[in-house]
Amino acid sequence: MARGDGSAADRDLAKLVTDTPTSQLLDEALYDRARLAFDRHDWPTARAALDELAIRPTSPLREPGMYLRCRIDLAADPTNAARCFAAYRDAFPRGPHDLDAGLQLVALTFKDGGCDAVRASIDELAAAYPGTHSVEAWQDRCRP
Repeated sequence: MARGDGSAADRDLAKLVTDTPTSQLLDEALYDRARLAFDRHDWPTARAALDELAIRPTSPLREPGMYLRCRIDLAADPTNAARCFAAYRDAFPRGPHDLDAGLQLVALTFKDGGCDAVRASIDELAAAYPGTHSVEAWQDRCRP
């Protein structure tokens, strides 16, 4: 990966996952494979790696893995993205990607229901993340 050869990196990571399933590096290998697959829009490979990561309850990469899964859903299947972002926010309240997940939920919900459907979510984000430009933009857009 450091040399910029994603194909070689993916081959090496796949070998590590297959040949040494008890490796201390397994979580990182699964996450990195998912990121590489995400970058090349290979959604099935990315999802498969993240599914393996998700069943490892003690992995420190569960949070970024779940967030990446939501980004995959957003890119590949937006109908599932809202459920994924909501589940992410439930699993990791105030996690590192909480604001973005909340904003993605607002944008997805707004498409279907307009300002009335997102006003409470915007208020919740404004309380949790005061002074955030993107939240303030939604407040301005949906001001009654």
